[in-house]
Amino acid sequence: MKAQLTSAILGLSMLLAPLTPSPAALAAGSCSSSNCTFLPSLMTVQIPTVTGASYHQGIAKQWDLDNPVRLAPQHADKNLGLRGLVDVTDNDQGYYYYKGLINYGQDDNRTPQLPYLFNPARGASGMRFLRTRDWNWQPSPQMGSQGGVIARVLYPITGLSLPASVNERIYAPRTLVDNPIAPGYHMMVIYADESSIALKYSIEDSSATGYTLHIRGVRVDANLLALYRSLDGGNRYVFSGQGTQNYNLPYISAGQPIGFAIGTSIQVALADTGMFLDPRSCNEFWLGFTGNCPTRNGNDIR
Repeated sequence: MKAQLTSAILGLSMLLAPLTPSPAALAAGSCSSSNCTFLPSLMTVQIPTVTGASYHQGIAKQWDLDNPVRLAPQHADKNLGLRGLVDVTDNDQGYYYYKGLINYGQDDNRTPQLPYLFNPARGASGMRFLRTRDWNWQPSPQMGSQGGVIARVLYPITGLSLPASVNERIYAPRTLVDNPIAPGYHMMVIYADESSIALKYSIEDSSATGYTLHIRGVRVDANLLALYRSLDGGNRYVFSGQGTQNYNLPYISAGQPIGFAIGTSIQVALADTGMFLDPRSCNEFWLGFTGNCPTRNGNDIR
């Protein structure tokens, strides 16, 4: 018993004894005393919330015919989070598709260019393949409900997951040719929350016209989000008739930073006049970064 007590006392004294720093530590000036106590280093990871960009507002055109007006957070063509995206990279759910960019041809030159979500712009390597869910619409103000996964013959993929670095800056992508909605501005924010944003490439406050780019997995710049929320009310939710212009929404310039990647990827989906498109279309959304891009044939390349 005495031997055990002596051993315990010796062990405790070793734990409490001050540590003598190494010569290298002393030489580095980290300790000026002969007896130093070294504590674990506590590191604070800085999570960026603002990009440093300035954001401005401009006129929006009321377009949807919902009366009463459907709130943006409850609108499945503005808030993609309502629909959700399903990753089918490892399970095509019995609906085959080609795992790469494919050539659908080119519809017009006003398409958002996905490489420019990043700076410097980059191609589509490492992407994962997604499908959006359909939506069961109900008359406003009822929200409706989530439907099944969209699996069309023409567009078997309707979303992509693009690799990113944590906290990497994300930018508003340009169109193929300069297509401003106002001098110096190219798109309008029709929805934003802490982790997603919807950019409309015309001034109609609706995805029923023109191109809408949905981006998820992005920490939206706090100043941009505050501006959007300050404008998300008032006349926006008073039905005044299609084409009325009596409220503002945030305007964005091509190449302007809009936030930061939350994780190691961001997710994107594109709609044209309300229909979700296939973002693998190399000659529409990846010009200059197409790489190997076989022509769609409806069979093994689709």
